[in-house]
Amino acid sequence: MEKTLAGMDTIFNPRSIAVVGASDNPGKLGSHVMRSLTEGKYPGGIYPVNPGKSEILGIKTYPSLLHVPEEVDLAMIVLPAEQVPKTIEECRGKGIHGIVLITAGFKEIEDERERRYRERSRILQTDSGSRS
Repeated sequence: MEKTLAGMDTIFNPRSIAVVGASDNPGKLGSHVMRSLTEGKYPGGIYPVNPGKSEILGIKTYPSLLHVPEEVDLAMIVLPAEQVPKTIEECRGKGIHGIVLITAGFKEIEDERERRYRERSRILQTDSGSRS
C-alpha cells in the first residue's frame, strides 16, 4: 500500500516536473502546459525538454530528459504517439516514476504496441518504490 501511495505522490505532489515537448508556440499544447505551470506559480522545478530550443518562457530548456541535471518526479509528455516509447525509456533511464501522457494518435497504433506501453508502465510502477 505504501508503495502505491508513494507512486501517487509523484503524480499529485511532484517536487519537479519535466515538460517533454515544451514549446513557446501558443498554438501547441506544450506551450499551454508550460504557461499553466509558470502562470499558476508551480513551486517546484520546471524543466522544459525540447531539442530545438535553448530557452522557453525564460527557463533553460534541455534537449532530452537525460540532459536534465536535477532529479525529476513527474514527466508530462506532450508529444505525438510515435515519440512516446523512446521518451518512456528516457523516463526509466532518468529514474522518473510519474508520467502524465498528453498525446494523440494511439487509435492508429496496433495492439502489440499498446501492450508494450502497458508493460513499460508496469516496469515504471515496479521501480517506483525508492522515492525519498
